[in-house]
Order: sequence, then structure tokens, then C-alpha cells
Amino acid sequence: MNILGIVASQSSPSGGYPSGKAHMWYDASDTSTISVSGSAVTQWNDKGSAGVNLTQGTAANRPASGTTTLNGKNVIAFDGGDVLLGTTVADWKYLHDGTKYVLGVVVKVATVADPENDIHVFTNIRRAAADVAGRNLQSETRSTTVDGLRVYVSNGSGANYSVIQSSNNVFDTDNPVVYTELCDPNNGTAANRIYSYFGTGSAIQTNTQTAAVSTANPTNSMGIGATDQATQGITGYIAEIVIMKSPYNTETDRVALRDYLKDKWGL
Repeated sequence: MNILGIVASQSSPSGGYPSGKAHMWYDASDTSTISVSGSAVTQWNDKGSAGVNLTQGTAANRPASGTTTLNGKNVIAFDGGDVLLGTTVADWKYLHDGTKYVLGVVVKVATVADPENDIHVFTNIRRAAADVAGRNLQSETRSTTVDGLRVYVSNGSGANYSVIQSSNNVFDTDNPVVYTELCDPNNGTAANRIYSYFGTGSAIQTNTQTAAVSTANPTNSMGIGATDQATQGITGYIAEIVIMKSPYNTETDRVALRDYLKDKWGL
């Protein structure tokens, strides 16, 4: 299969569409990028150009590798209190400073029993902190939202989540999903600041927030699978995360990334 002049291969974890395009790329099927103590993950290396590796020094907060598979490929399993950290906050500023990017995630999130729970796939925003510049992706269940997708981009100026607040009752809990998005936090039209998709479904465009972006660094470390405090974490697994910036930040790139992830993970 030829995508944008690149021959896409699903046979090798180091090949395929994101090679040479990804800014950040965490691929659980490529076990050479994962360091473990037993089955507990101590480090997950970035295959993208940013080279931002995720780590966890606390044994109790480490997810597992080598215990769970999807489509015959390794995934990283989280138990609700596990988190991998990107501790250099400046590495993640581009997620809220107006940079346009394409994001793709393959994730499984278990059903949330607590109707007031926010379950974070990734975040550097803490729920109780209003003055924080950052970004998250979460599954949420509460009185008005059931299995809801929530995307927040905050500018840290006192109105939390004031750049993007996108939501819809569509997160497919208990089943692995391919989630992709085209995120443009500086777009002058609020609804066009984020296009969210599950699989080959239609675009979700529910944002109405119009506040200006911020170039300040995030206050908190990035947490993958939970907050940086190992709270509000997913029970399930993450198979792959890919983020692409200019010039690979178009709708064409999003579709190509979606198809790569769907084919690779059998979704």
C-alpha cells in the first residue's frame, strides 16, 4: 500500500506510515523500545523525532508489558494506578501553544463504575487545578455524559479548558479503539479547533471555546495512562500513540495515520 509516496508495511514495528513523519511515537509492539523490570515498564522510548522517552521510577506505578496482546502484538497494560511520565514539561508545550498537529491513539479503557470519574488516557492537567496550561484526552462518565470523549486544551489563565473543550458520548469502553484527531488550537473558528474521530466515524466538532492559546510551559509533567500523580488512571491498555506536526498535520495525514493504526492493530 502506497500512502503519500511512502510504502506502508505492517510487518515491521519500525516500518509503516509514521516513520520519518512522527514527532512523538510510542509503539508497544516494538518491544525493543520498552525497558522492563520483570514485566513492569520502567521506560518507553520515543521512536519519533522528539526523542522524548517516558519513565516510571516508582515500582507500584509501573504498567505491564509482555502480559497482554492485541492482534497478536504487545500492548502496555494499566491497572488504574499506573502512569508513565514525560517529566520535562517544555517537551509538551506544543500541545497547547497553538501548534497544529495530528494525533492517533490505540487504546482500551474499561467501563467506569463511578459516575463522577475522569479516566485519563494522557494528561498534564490536574482536575482540581484551574491555572494550568496543558492538554488531555480522557474518557468520562458522569450525570450528563456516559462513556464520553473529553478533550481539553487549557491556556492556564484562570479559565480552565478555555481554548478547547470538546466532548461527545461516544467513547467505546471495554473495546479497543482507534482514536484520531486533527487539533488546531489557534483556529479562528471554534468548531474547527478540533476534529475528533473514532475509527472511520464522522468528525466530532463540539468545541465552542475561543480563548487565546498560551506559550507558557505546562505546570505538570505529562502522564500517560493517568495523571502525573498516578490518579484517575485507565484500567485497560495503550497500544500506540503517534503525534505529527508540520508538514504532516493535514487531514490527509490523519486519514493515513488512522488507516495505518487500524490495519496494524486489526481494528
